[in-house]
Amino acid sequence: MPTIGTRLKHAWNAFRDDPTFMAYRGTIGYGGTTRQDNFRLSRRIDRSIVAPIYTRIGIDVASVPIQHVRLDSNNRFSEVIQSGLNNCLTLEANIDQTARAFMQDVVMSLCDEGAVAIVPVDTSINPTISSSFDILTMRTGKITEWYPEHVKINLYNQVTGLKQDIILPKSTVAIIENPLYSVMNEPNSTLQRLILKLNLLDAIDEQSGNGKLDLIIQLPYVVKTQARQDQAEARRAQIEEQLKDLEERFEKVKSDPLMKMIKSIFEKQIREKMKTTNTQAPNPK
Repeated sequence: MPTIGTRLKHAWNAFRDDPTFMAYRGTIGYGGTTRQDNFRLSRRIDRSIVAPIYTRIGIDVASVPIQHVRLDSNNRFSEVIQSGLNNCLTLEANIDQTARAFMQDVVMSLCDEGAVAIVPVDTSINPTISSSFDILTMRTGKITEWYPEHVKINLYNQVTGLKQDIILPKSTVAIIENPLYSVMNEPNSTLQRLILKLNLLDAIDEQSGNGKLDLIIQLPYVVKTQARQDQAEARRAQIEEQLKDLEERFEKVKSDPLMKMIKSIFEKQIREKMKTTNTQAPNPK
């Protein structure tokens, strides 16, 4: 572990050395009702059955112990290195996340985005100057742009309390890619198509459960002339008026022989599609 004097002399921060950084001196930074550093799944999957699957994967991976160790000449375990990196991997990665919460954040972001960057935010020495440095804090960020030797990362800034874009060399960050990218993250991959189908089913299910009735009105005459069209419109308005107070007028509407409800047809289709989709999705248990 570096001494206090060494940290004061050589300490480096990814945001403070960024020329676009604006220091919030004399303030406590941005505040809000929600945590700005907290990971959130994409809107397309946050309500589907894929969300608990990602969560379970993240919990399982985070439960695996990871340590900074030294190997002997035969590449066998020798001892655990008491360093800032080992502290990040076993105790706390930053002021907001424990080591386990950080690893779960990394894995869930990896499943959702396909590639993530683990950024050493605070180090003992500037990593762009020397390759020998100790990692004091680190966070995971979303890669928004790729360059030949650099990446632009959307990363949470602890000083301002907001997420901001920062460009860092690839040699100073750990870029992790999803090995199942072609199956999970490609635009037309199997999982993305399954997520789209689940979202469509959720939309149909929400429409079928919103208290409205899907009806087909059958008239005993052909609607061709303007008089017949006006008569049909008047009949539709009459039925709509009857349905405004469904509990009191349900029996009256139900006894109308000119009306057929097709709500059960939609419900049957939803059940059949949901059964087929569940067989394709992996079991989160």
